[in-house]
Amino acid sequence: MNNNTNFLLKCFPKFFTVLPLLLLLILLLGEDPISKQIGFVGKGVDALPPSEICDNCQKVIFYAFQHYRQSSTKRLLKHWIKHLCNRYFEYRRRCHSKLVHNFREIWSDMESILDTSQRQRLRHYNGVDTKFKPYKTCEKLKECGKEQSPIDWTKGKQISVENEPWTEITPKQNSDEV
Repeated sequence: MNNNTNFLLKCFPKFFTVLPLLLLLILLLGEDPISKQIGFVGKGVDALPPSEICDNCQKVIFYAFQHYRQSSTKRLLKHWIKHLCNRYFEYRRRCHSKLVHNFREIWSDMESILDTSQRQRLRHYNGVDTKFKPYKTCEKLKECGKEQSPIDWTKGKQISVENEPWTEITPKQNSDEV
C-alpha cells in the first residue's frame, strides 16, 4: 500500500467517531422541526424585525453623512459605510450586502444635499444637519417600508471628543414625518 492509502485508513475510524457529533450539531442548528421543538435555532438572515432593519439602516447612513460632510470623497464614504456596518452586529451582513454595494446611490443622495455653498458651511458646522433624510435613502434601498417611521435626528447634545466637536445623538422615533 502507498502512503495515501495508509493515511486514509488511519483517519477513517476517527471520522466515524466525529460523524455523530457533526450530525447532532446539524440537527440542532438546522431548520428542521426537531431543532424548532428544542428551541435552539440559530439566528439566520431574517433574525431582525423590519423595524430594527430600518432603524439600523438610518443610523448607518446618518453617521456616514456626518463623516461625509467633513471630507466629501467617495472612497472615504465607502470606507465609513463599511466601518459603520461592522458596528451593528445583527445587521452587519445585511448592511454589507445592501449598503456597501449601493454606496453610489447613497453618495448621490448625500451629494444632492450638499451644493458648493452649503459644503463649506456644513464642514465647519458642529450641529446636526436636518436637510438630509436617511429614511428616504433607506426607502430607496428597500430597507424601510411605509409602515416604519423615520428617526428624529434633531435631538442631540453637543460634546467634545479629543478637542473635536461632535454631536451625540439619541435617536427617537418620530411618527409625524413620512
